[in-house]
Amino acid sequence: MEMSRRGKTNPSFEQRPVILALECPRHEEPSSGRRPSQPRPRVRTSPIASVASLFCPCIFTIHIGEDIGEMIRAFFEKHKHNIQSSYEGRILTVSGDVTNPRIVVQGSSTIFEGTYSIATLLGRYIIHNDGPVQQDHLKLSFQLYDRVIGGSVVGPLIAGCAVQVTLGWAMCGVE
Repeated sequence: MEMSRRGKTNPSFEQRPVILALECPRHEEPSSGRRPSQPRPRVRTSPIASVASLFCPCIFTIHIGEDIGEMIRAFFEKHKHNIQSSYEGRILTVSGDVTNPRIVVQGSSTIFEGTYSIATLLGRYIIHNDGPVQQDHLKLSFQLYDRVIGGSVVGPLIAGCAVQVTLGWAMCGVE
């Protein structure tokens, strides 16, 4: 342990915990009216902070051979609850490989045989309480030799290795 400027000890880089996921905030009714034993500090809230509290990120892994787009859709389908209206889910980050991607490049659908590391994967899902989750779009880019290839995904997008995905959605309309 090394000393900080204020004289307190700070854990070294290797000893610090790593946060892998954030838990979604739960919107619950106030308790039975019992006051807390200690007063809570007053914190000024800004419009950005109130919007950020409605945003819920989640990290999960898609296994080799599974369809990435379908697994994300199934994840949103499984985790939709207590909403009164529709909301939007987005792919925030992706790390992994895809096998034999089929994308639209310059107006024509092309299959790229082989396994490629994902450079970017953008996707938007529309989530309704009373209907199925709909994939609005899924766009992929990857490096092929010295060029970056990108376009809209056509058909299944198969994971070439374990793919880690960070998703986020706005919890607008939560009861």
